[in-house]
Amino acid sequence: MKTFKYLVNGLEVEAKYDEEDIDKVYKPLLNHWYDLYKQKQCRIVIFIAGCPGSGKSTFVSFLEYLFNQMDFDCKLQTVGMDGFHYYNEELDKMNLRKEKGSPRTFNVEKLKQKIIQTKKEDCYWPYYSRKLHDPIENQIFVHSEIIIIEGNYLLLKDEPWNQLERLCDESLFYNVNVEELQDRLILRKMKGHLSKEEAIDFYNASDKKNVETVINRSKKADIVLNIAKNRVY
Repeated sequence: MKTFKYLVNGLEVEAKYDEEDIDKVYKPLLNHWYDLYKQKQCRIVIFIAGCPGSGKSTFVSFLEYLFNQMDFDCKLQTVGMDGFHYYNEELDKMNLRKEKGSPRTFNVEKLKQKIIQTKKEDCYWPYYSRKLHDPIENQIFVHSEIIIIEGNYLLLKDEPWNQLERLCDESLFYNVNVEELQDRLILRKMKGHLSKEEAIDFYNASDKKNVETVINRSKKADIVLNIAKNRVY
């Protein structure tokens, strides 16, 4: 395993990736997307979907870091869909605050219009603040030739999410087994100062449902990466 340090959501993280996976999977994947960009001769949009807790944000940030270390004549940039949460004030009016993070708590039409705009021109994307627990508008300037959008529900079959897939040039599903997801999500809540019992209760009441939605209701992606203990298998 090789250790990398880079920024994820504005915070420095230390992530480990196997060198064989980098050489045989990740670099060829990035070369493939570069070739797709060259073929289309315009900005391309890649969707990376996966369950909550799968490590998508860390993974896509690594891809951005790796791509921009390679010898390409264009740039790759990653953005997430979390900035398209409804504001807490809106969720309260819809009586959905306790459900925050589920598909119903995102403004899908707003996300759709932003993706359409992104395909046409440089623009600003919203950012989800973990301090405010609300989106902040116009925080991320999207300007690169290859754009990766990551999020749990980008490939859902259900309305209105199913209107999004046609907007991407290629899709990838980052697949982590359910047992590993459960452990990660419970640990994440414990780091947020919940007891183990409280974290398990939260997983069963909320996260588990969202995981099941992604697994059972997502369309088949163009590419599937099966991950176990941070290795591709």
